Amino acid sequence: LADHTKLILDGVRDRVGGRLHLDRPAVTQGILDAMAGNRVVLVAGTAGVGKSAAAKAVVTFMARDHFVAGFRAEEFAG
Repeated sequence: LADHTKLILDGVRDRVGGRLHLDRPAVTQGILDAMAGNRVVLVAGTAGVGKSAAAKAVVTFMARDHFVAGFRAEEFAG
């Protein structure tokens, strides 16, 4: 699972133009706060606003102290 998660996270672009990283600590913290009080958290928004990059930041942060597993939604389609 760790190798699969790394593969998924490596595929999420979190840099503009491949070089500029836009750190959004308020977004990351908002997701972490929502996760602390809820079993399910939905990150929603229009295409291109950075939902996947925000999720990658959260997973990367949580992986410091927890086991995390990353998947793409398409993996659950049947």
